[in-house]
Amino acid sequence: MSYEISLSRLLENKARKLHGRLPRIREQAEALLIYTQVPFPHYTPHGFSHSISVEENLDWLIPDEVKEKMNDHEVFFLIVAAWLHDWGMIGEQGEDAEHIRRDHHIRTERNFEKMHQQIGLTEHEARIVGRISKGHRKVDLNSDEYDDALIGQNIKIRSRFLAALLRIADECDITHNRTPEVIYYSINPSGQAKEEFDKHLSIMGIGQLQEKHKIYINAVAKDPRGARTLRDVRQKIQTELDVVKTILAQNDVPLDLVDLKLETRGFIDKPIGFEINKEKIVELLVGDHLYARNDVAIRELVQNSIDSCLLKKTLDPGSSCKIVLQIDNRETLVIEDDGFGMGYYEAKKYLSSIGDSFYHSDELQDALVGKTYRPIGLFGIGILSCFLISDRIVIETLQEGAEPCKFTIDSLNNEWKFEKGSLANPGTRVSLNLSEGGRTIDLEASLLNYFLFPEVPIDYTDGTYPMRRLETGWSADLIYQRFMRDRDDPNEVPFAEMMNLTTENYDVIVGVFSGHIRGQLFLFNHGIHVGNFYVAGLAVRRCICVNLKRDLVDLHLSREQVKRNRKWDNFIYSLSGDIFRELVKTSESSNQEDVMAVMGGMIEDRMTLEVCSERELFEKVPILRCFLEHAPFPVLAKGAINVANGIVALDDKDACLYSCCSHKVLEELELVSQIYEGPTLVANPYELPTVKSLTGGRMDLLTFLRGQKGIPVAKLEALRVSSYLTFSGLTPPVHIWWCEGRRYGA
Repeated sequence: MSYEISLSRLLENKARKLHGRLPRIREQAEALLIYTQVPFPHYTPHGFSHSISVEENLDWLIPDEVKEKMNDHEVFFLIVAAWLHDWGMIGEQGEDAEHIRRDHHIRTERNFEKMHQQIGLTEHEARIVGRISKGHRKVDLNSDEYDDALIGQNIKIRSRFLAALLRIADECDITHNRTPEVIYYSINPSGQAKEEFDKHLSIMGIGQLQEKHKIYINAVAKDPRGARTLRDVRQKIQTELDVVKTILAQNDVPLDLVDLKLETRGFIDKPIGFEINKEKIVELLVGDHLYARNDVAIRELVQNSIDSCLLKKTLDPGSSCKIVLQIDNRETLVIEDDGFGMGYYEAKKYLSSIGDSFYHSDELQDALVGKTYRPIGLFGIGILSCFLISDRIVIETLQEGAEPCKFTIDSLNNEWKFEKGSLANPGTRVSLNLSEGGRTIDLEASLLNYFLFPEVPIDYTDGTYPMRRLETGWSADLIYQRFMRDRDDPNEVPFAEMMNLTTENYDVIVGVFSGHIRGQLFLFNHGIHVGNFYVAGLAVRRCICVNLKRDLVDLHLSREQVKRNRKWDNFIYSLSGDIFRELVKTSESSNQEDVMAVMGGMIEDRMTLEVCSERELFEKVPILRCFLEHAPFPVLAKGAINVANGIVALDDKDACLYSCCSHKVLEELELVSQIYEGPTLVANPYELPTVKSLTGGRMDLLTFLRGQKGIPVAKLEALRVSSYLTFSGLTPPVHIWWCEGRRYGA
């Protein structure tokens, strides 16, 4: 839609004094923004011509009736922000260009605050304009810092609304005017820079027609790649609009959709190729390699077969399945199962659609109502891994009630060849024509490396020995042999089991390992090895082996790493709680001192934690909170000794801390009770991590936690042992206790 009122003309008519300040600011902006190109000689321009385009975009993005309702200062601030929002793109000599680009919106806000006088703004004006400018990218406009602000005498500035407008106006500066052809042919860009220039040169115009809620882009593409880039441009603007459109609508700017009107030259714009679920596959673009080993194709295909077999057994509990792997003449690897199989529809919709999984489809979920089925596969990308070891894939599959199918895949670039298959019974057979790298794989070693106890039997042969059944099981010995043992160290002591626990979420083995390990948590998913991971706070000689039965952690696409996010922290907290409860339960037949010894041995005492709050401590080391919730702490009160968990014991603000001197904790406290008449004592029988404060001082973990509850430091350290008790039969020759200045001795 056309507009009649520009922001500049509106300000000139309504507030000549404010408008009169613009020429000086413009002069400074024009001079400054010349230098934005210095760190980015081959980027599309961010100079003052871009600033003017952003201002012009604001003119047509904001309906005239909305402009007229804006107060004078809002108009003034928005114009200045449009001119100088890229001020932060100016870098100092030697600064990293990518760092400048990534943080330039934050740098712009700082520049306004530091150099407002040189620009011609007051300190308070600069703070508001800087905040609006920072909001043109990345930041959360719904945060408190973008709440309405006041300046002068009750003049309200809608910072959130103005920043949202600026963000969309900046995104909409995409036409050929931003990259004149004379610049393009002068600098001759290449790579990503060339794509950026080509993108702008392809766009004829952007603006509104009749629909108030639409932004239209008119563009011309000369090849499919250009068409795809232009669709990406439309989606990028739409994505930003989706973030801010509620803010705009609340202020009577009803923008909702971005529409691309695309013309083509020399080709028909009907894209065809691999179909990708972008939300699930985008992580493929992160990092140098997805998989650490090329034999991961074996894991992926066997995993798919396991899922297929388990689905068949879920729908038909009386059925039985197995998986067979065979290498013929080192040339072909065949993986065959008698599971559920696929029809052409499932293969077309899910197997060839990278990023989608049949096992999570609505169709299958409808068939599984009332049944429990937990597939291993999540992302639907396993077929891609086959090209790590193969240059040709043949898939034959049959689903009950469907026609047998056969698909031949010669490369990722070519369409699949489809034929009628030859399978007589439901299931799937995948044949890989092994590449040079694939022919070096040791099939048995690969299976042993990935599969500990899959829920479906696996038979295999590489042609040099008869068919074998993969040994499976959930035991400390088997885990040690497969995943822990250092075969170069004949003196290494095996993994000694302490506890074996089974829940509906996971199977757990806890034990002691005297050798060197890179991470104390050995993680398996449905009997398939994921990796071993460091757990903050867990003693380095303690190992926890976990087999997941549910989706309790987020795995990376490779399924060889976990994402260290809140879900992971919750998993560690839940797992620790189950382990500590079981340790206390299984040790109840022993005395409390044995329980304390077992519990204390689980925590790594050589850590120094740099945290400033209890919350930060438990977020960084969730195992510590579980420990305090379950570990027994002796409490001496009025001559009687009781036991409470750490959370309860430490919550008594009137109590004093007491560090035990011997391993016979309860007998020691009996002795102490004979001479001590002070306040309640909370005894600490454990060696625990220390905490480093912000000032650099170190303190005991329990002292830190008590300090977080507002207990004075003098109270925390009130009770000390002046000389170590030498317990021989627990009869010390001399011991002296001090509590708040009072002496207790014998």
